[in-house]
Formats: sequence, C-alpha cells, structure tokens
Amino acid sequence: MWNAGEVNRDPGDHIETLSDGWTFLYEGNDGREQWGIIEELSFQYLVRQQAWLGQYRPQDCRGLIDHLEGEIFVPSYISFEDLPIKRDESCVAISDPERVILDAKGLFITAENFNVDAGTYLSATVSDEGPVAKWPLAPA
Repeated sequence: MWNAGEVNRDPGDHIETLSDGWTFLYEGNDGREQWGIIEELSFQYLVRQQAWLGQYRPQDCRGLIDHLEGEIFVPSYISFEDLPIKRDESCVAISDPERVILDAKGLFITAENFNVDAGTYLSATVSDEGPVAKWPLAPA
C-alpha cells in the first residue's frame, strides 16, 4: 500500500480505514482452522519529514551548453558513483522543502527516504461462520 502510493504520505499523523474485504485463515477456539472475512481494517501511522539542502560536484559529468537558454548546461551523462550517501556538515536543514526556491543552472537531484512510525491503533471488523477467533493469531 505504501509503495503503491495508496495511503497518505504527507507529514503528520494519519488514520486509514480500508473496507475492501479480505479473507483470512485463523484458528478458532475449538482448534480448527476456519476462514473469516475482514470487512473493515483501520490503522494509525505517523509520517515524519526531515530535509537538508546541499550540493556536490560530480567527478564525471558530460552534457551540452544551451546558448539559446542563457548558457544553461544540459547534462547528458552523470556518474552517480560519487554521489554522497550520507549528508555532511555542509548540508543545511530546511523545515519545509516545498518552500525552497532554487534558481540554479544545471542538474538538480533529489533523494527521499520515508520514515513511518506504525501507531498503536489497529482495529478490524471481522465476521465468520464459526466460533470466535483468537485475535491476534498466535504462531503455531
């Protein structure tokens, strides 16, 4: 769901409710496996965002200069082998990356890493045809 972009990725606390209806196999109180239906599932999660602004000069970068557009360099090849994996002390923390205005000639690269904290809230509406299910399921 997260990778498919089906839930809210905006920073903050979120509650999602899904009512697609899933079937699941569980062990009833009588010890027998049974099929049930999750009619509705709700969960809470927190998305935190931190952003830094920095720059680096690649060792290998090739391209063309567009003389019609004010001498803008248009890269056609850049080596990402020397792209910094970790930020260094030259990077500046910014509170709202959506408000950063850049007027730079050349190539602009962004990298994202989402940090999601699963909340403690999880509820499900479950229906079945047999005895009450053990919830959550205990490992066999």
